[in-house]
Amino acid sequence: MGREIEQIKKMKRLFFLLTILYLSCTQLSGQDDTPAKETVTGMSRHKARFELTNALNKCRKKFFMIGRTSNIVLELVGSLIGNNTTLQLDLHDWFNDRPFGSMAFAYSDIQVSIVKRKKDEAEIYLSKPGATKYQRLHIINIGIDTCDHIASLLSLLKNKSIATQEQEDQKELELFKPIAQQYHSLVVKPGLQEEARKYLVQATTATEENLYEEAIGLLEEAIAIDPLYPQAHFNVALLWAQVSIYEAAILAMKKYLMLVPDATDARAAQDKIYEWERKKIK
Repeated sequence: MGREIEQIKKMKRLFFLLTILYLSCTQLSGQDDTPAKETVTGMSRHKARFELTNALNKCRKKFFMIGRTSNIVLELVGSLIGNNTTLQLDLHDWFNDRPFGSMAFAYSDIQVSIVKRKKDEAEIYLSKPGATKYQRLHIINIGIDTCDHIASLLSLLKNKSIATQEQEDQKELELFKPIAQQYHSLVVKPGLQEEARKYLVQATTATEENLYEEAIGLLEEAIAIDPLYPQAHFNVALLWAQVSIYEAAILAMKKYLMLVPDATDARAAQDKIYEWERKKIK
């Protein structure tokens, strides 16, 4: 057993040295903050944060960083969007097999570069202002499409201010008013369209399996087909809150109350909005 452990340690050291050699020989190309492919035109900050979480989840175990004074190989063990202004990554020290802690980047000043390596693989570099090549965080050997999408999402989050997004949310609520008024004018409320029902049922199943990101996507599909179904807005609001994107949760719950202001749970729904307004500014 002791000999096997020693062999594993030797293999780790060899892999570590090869990784450091590979990264040390890497030369950056491309321009900071210039995604290779624009994929998020017109997307809200809320949806960008949501999609960024999904994209980073695909990159688990592929994060590496070279420290300034010592060489450290890191793995992404979990990704979380800390708040509306910061990208936070949970990292693991692969070589020493122990938690490394979290690394935070402010969206407003994050710098992104992409290097295409092979036909279907690429690397992305994240850094803070004034960072040297020994302070960059490298995500290596990820798909080119994933790499481009992450860069586009980060570019949007860097360039679209929170104030701008708040204005867009308010405009969206104004545009939703005629839809709510149309619903109020109906003596007999319409049933849920069959295609929307399919997505709603699938979203319920995904929620029961704790697949919140998938459930959000399914509910958004249902709402796009049938925006006059109040429960879909209520459910997606709770799910946005579950993934800590409270701005989107507030927007969805306000639409629910616009549709059914006299609902039996209207008081509880409004109280949820107050709760999320406090959490979104932390």
